Amino acid sequence: MTTTTTLQCRIQFLDDTDPFNSTSFPEPSRPPTYTFLTAVPLINQIAGVKRLLKAPHRLEDSTLQLYKHNGTHSEYGSYLDIESTLTDQSEEMEGFAENKKNSILLRTQLSVRVHTIIEKLLSSSGRELRRALFSLKQLFQDDKDLVHGFVNGDGLECLIKVGTEADHNNQNYILRGLGQVMLYVDGMNGIAANNETIQWLYSLTASKQRQVAKIALKLLLVFVEYYESNTMLVLKAINSVDCQKGLKPWKNMMTILSEREPEDSEILVFAITFINRALNAISEQDLFYDVTDSLEEQGMEKIIIHHMNCKTSEPELLRQFTIYEEVLRHEDGENSQMIDLMEDIRKTPRSRRNEQLRRSRRFSTGSVQSSASVRSAQARQKQIAQNEMRNISGQSGNSSVQDSQGRRRHILREEKRGPEDELTGADPDSLPPNISNNRRWMLYKISRQKGGQQDQQSEDTSADTGQQDEDEDEEPAEGSFSSMLNRAKDGLSKGKRRQKTVEQEEVKAPPKSEADLQWEQIEKSMKRSLKIKDLDFTELTDVDDVNYVKSQPVSTNPLLPMPAQSNFRLPSLLPPPPPPPLGGGLPPPPPPPPPLGGRPLAPPPPPGMGLPPPPPAPPALSSKGKKTVRLHWKEAKAEFFTPSGRTTDTIWSKMAREIGPVRVDTEKLEQLFETKTVELKSKKQEGNKKEITILDPKRSNAINIGLTVLPPPRTIKTAILKMDSAIMNREGIEKILTTMLPTEEEKTKILEAQMANPDMPVGTAEQFLLTLSSVTELSARLKLWAFKLDYEVIESEIAEPMQDLKFGIEELRKSRTLKYIFASVLTLGNLLNGTEIRAFQVDYLMKIPEVKDTVQKHSMLHHIGSIVVDHFPDSTDLFSEIGAINRCAKVEWDEIIAKLGKLESDCKASWDHLRAIIKHDSNSNFKNKLSDFLSDCAERIIVMKIVYRRLMNRFHKFLLYLGYTAETAREIKIGTFCKTFSEFSLEYRTIQEKLLQQREKKANQKERKKTRGKMIVETENFAAKTRTLPVEREREDDLKKLLGPEKSSSMLLPGAKARKRYSLDKGKPTVSGDGSLAKSKHVSGHGSETEGVDDILDAVVRSATSTDKTRDRQRTRNTDTRKSWRSSSGYTSGV
Repeated sequence: MTTTTTLQCRIQFLDDTDPFNSTSFPEPSRPPTYTFLTAVPLINQIAGVKRLLKAPHRLEDSTLQLYKHNGTHSEYGSYLDIESTLTDQSEEMEGFAENKKNSILLRTQLSVRVHTIIEKLLSSSGRELRRALFSLKQLFQDDKDLVHGFVNGDGLECLIKVGTEADHNNQNYILRGLGQVMLYVDGMNGIAANNETIQWLYSLTASKQRQVAKIALKLLLVFVEYYESNTMLVLKAINSVDCQKGLKPWKNMMTILSEREPEDSEILVFAITFINRALNAISEQDLFYDVTDSLEEQGMEKIIIHHMNCKTSEPELLRQFTIYEEVLRHEDGENSQMIDLMEDIRKTPRSRRNEQLRRSRRFSTGSVQSSASVRSAQARQKQIAQNEMRNISGQSGNSSVQDSQGRRRHILREEKRGPEDELTGADPDSLPPNISNNRRWMLYKISRQKGGQQDQQSEDTSADTGQQDEDEDEEPAEGSFSSMLNRAKDGLSKGKRRQKTVEQEEVKAPPKSEADLQWEQIEKSMKRSLKIKDLDFTELTDVDDVNYVKSQPVSTNPLLPMPAQSNFRLPSLLPPPPPPPLGGGLPPPPPPPPPLGGRPLAPPPPPGMGLPPPPPAPPALSSKGKKTVRLHWKEAKAEFFTPSGRTTDTIWSKMAREIGPVRVDTEKLEQLFETKTVELKSKKQEGNKKEITILDPKRSNAINIGLTVLPPPRTIKTAILKMDSAIMNREGIEKILTTMLPTEEEKTKILEAQMANPDMPVGTAEQFLLTLSSVTELSARLKLWAFKLDYEVIESEIAEPMQDLKFGIEELRKSRTLKYIFASVLTLGNLLNGTEIRAFQVDYLMKIPEVKDTVQKHSMLHHIGSIVVDHFPDSTDLFSEIGAINRCAKVEWDEIIAKLGKLESDCKASWDHLRAIIKHDSNSNFKNKLSDFLSDCAERIIVMKIVYRRLMNRFHKFLLYLGYTAETAREIKIGTFCKTFSEFSLEYRTIQEKLLQQREKKANQKERKKTRGKMIVETENFAAKTRTLPVEREREDDLKKLLGPEKSSSMLLPGAKARKRYSLDKGKPTVSGDGSLAKSKHVSGHGSETEGVDDILDAVVRSATSTDKTRDRQRTRNTDTRKSWRSSSGYTSGV
């Protein structure tokens, strides 16, 4: 990409809104040109592309893809990230503009197409489903990006669900599509990550339809052969499927091998080859014996003997049985001459879990067979093995080639016949002493009165004694100056005493109520730990009672910094006082005050002296002297004082030691934040029963409305007396307290009217008021009940924010990401301002997102996030680190203080309510419960007050740690402080996620290129095999002759329309000379449409069964020697 701001290129669209009925070439044939803005996200330009092309796509489902012309053919390039700009995707666009024939395609997003395919498969049925499944393989073959999106978009789960309920024809189509998926590395990795797919393939090996079972077994064999670790996934799937059915593992394979006269002997070869490949990849001896023992229990030895003695058994089947026997004997420790002739088996011992010697089940059971038939089968087996070895070495390979060609022709006939034919068809606290509350209050009040009298008597006695001592002092001589001074002092002191006595008499403190005295007694005698419900505040000790703000030196000017007692010195904002004038005279005027927001003025020169030297210029980071954007922040303190008078570190001094200076690209940042003059553009401007009714109709109506939310009136009295919340809730209590309490006047009038008309019924509202008036101390009971119901809720509303504040302070203190951000902001700010300060006040964080560079218009926070991500990889998004602060930002802390005060006043009032209730209620149990409850509430409220006081001291100390002055720390509110960090962290998280997503997308695209369109036959596991086998080379020549000359649709002249849809019997892919899948070519005739791909799959399967492999891998084994069951049992078979 060049540095230009526009890109002009051709645009086309691909009509793939329906993946099953889409075109395979872009439209229109004469594409128009479109000018893209390289600095604007593509999502803002895609609407113009769609409008120009008149494409049928939905705008929200559209995306852009590169379409490149390479000589005579074209290819689909990478998808563009429409949320990014073309400048951000310069690597993808490299070399694109050099060829004018290249174009940008408008097409449906990959995820939308995958979703459409899955929805089609799940919602279709019958013939429509069969056609969709039939064309599934062609879809994967035509679009190499679709496989990656399909396996990552729950496509495999969709195939399993459809295949489980489908018939054998649809299962065959699904397996063909799954085989195409396996040919791609992305598809193979997706299947390896989805064990349910492997389980489904293994379950299909038990299908009654041999074609389905054979294809499933071929896919499993390819999966095991691709990578050795896949064997463990296959073993996991086999154990899962068979255990759910209550069968022994490998039951499906044994069922296939146990067939006496199979119609297709090739499936037997696939089954025993699959077993041998799985055993060969097992590196642990115990696991190896677990598999072989399960096979031996199901009669593996008898199956081998049967096929060895059968004259019609194929040589490849006998060779695989021989491999199984020799591997088992070799693992049991038996010496065999044939094991050295076999090059495709593991010859080194496997690892063992323990030192105990283990052998195979065949060796352990000790079974012996020495019949003549077994011996003859053994001899025949050795002869066959020797013949196979000679064939491998090239001594006699013609028979093998002819046999393979015959098998190949058989497979081709089946493939040609199949598709077309099938398509048609808190621990509790201690309680107060068990004495009467009235007695306890009385004793406490008496003790207080006695204590007050004793204190008054002691004060009077001390005053008299002092007066006597003064009288006994020697008086000075009469008329002397000292005597006059003493008389003046005495008069003044007497006047003060008289004035003080008058003031005490006038302003006399109101007497404390019994509730206040009770509260003071509980407050003094309380020994409760700082725990509120399940919230633990015990770490707030007496140390937190220290107020750090009060210990800071007081300065008259808040802008003046505190004197530092270390090597760190802040620049003075006021000039020093001038020296005294020479020769006397009036002193010079005081220095002028510092200008707001500017630098300090120089002091005036003293009289008779020359001009003072100019003050030193502040250090500047800018070397070129460019005028950059200024940060209007306030300098913070780098140290603060403890109550002992010494200085301690703040976050800034610790940050300087731990992180040090942040290295940034000064030239780049100066260029980005260079101030430019911008011309301001002008903006444009723009028949009922009679009853006694005493109450006013409005009052009666209000009561009747209130009764609709209350229980039946006859149950309300019992609910109030017992404070039963099951009958009446908090809403009902509040309703009665606010609008339905009867007055004495109403009660009197109702009773008088009832007495005057005893036979007339009372109205509903009047009767309700009479019922309420019959409850003694109604208001006190309701208020006490309301306090009891509200306390837990209000306590939680107070305690939980305090707990969050405590945790939030620690989160900010321990957050390394916050230090990284502070260090980056400080470095960038000093660079832009051309200064060198050590700290800044953190309230400037709210302004950082508003500062933008003058080039890319990115906010300063964007550059800060980029610096932090680049230099500090261990940083986080900050928002997730300070969850407690985020919750504190949503709390109204002024209401917290008000709630705490109201809770204390309501608790004290509840004592008075309880005393009033006790007068009329003789239920001691009810009284004791409420008394214990109020005592417990009082202690918990006191704990909350202590916690709040200590928490505020800790908060102010933390503000000093952040560099605030004492005056500023007193004024900062908790909500404002928390909101600053919460909003900043949210902004930072958004920026960081955007940066990480952009980098992840670039990394994914780079990683995607490695496997995009790559087939497994091009990997090391299969490429070397298919190229080196002489048999495969001959098969490739035969395949080329069979397919005929290439006829590529890409050879058409430019601009010529070649609209041609794929039919069900066309579009055969071929195989190139290097074994890779070539592009689709139209071949006339009635052959299979995908013979080339199927031949590749068959070639992979044959490479798995080939014998020219060299695998010299050593299995780890335990200390003891384990052998197979056959060898351990001493069983000597004729095999």
